[in-house]
Amino acid sequence: MERPIIISIIALLAMIMGLLGIITGIGSAFISEADFLTLNVDVTYDAFRMAGYVALATGLVLLVVGFLLWTGQKVAWYIAVIVFLIEIVVAIYNIITTKNFVIAVNIAISALVLFYLFTPKVRAFYGVS
Repeated sequence: MERPIIISIIALLAMIMGLLGIITGIGSAFISEADFLTLNVDVTYDAFRMAGYVALATGLVLLVVGFLLWTGQKVAWYIAVIVFLIEIVVAIYNIITTKNFVIAVNIAISALVLFYLFTPKVRAFYGVS
């Protein structure tokens, strides 16, 4: 069975989200305390850095999930469902801690991906009953 075109798009989006998470995570996790004080956010330095570490880890996982989805492996479907659910939770946490509502885009994308992963055509492609 040929890979559905939307799966190709989702895999690419997952990889892009992963790269953005890695960039955001590095920026947040490794910011100096002096630079942090110039950001005007209502969280502690440690909470901001923790959100960065979480974004970094999530970004790395999304990069791997995107690759697995692209290759069409059965395990990719299961991992993708788990990861996109976690991505929604992490995005909500990051919105709360950083007050950056642009992160809501991740929630919308993750919800759409989850919806599509449960369609019969996609489940058949990955061999999931």
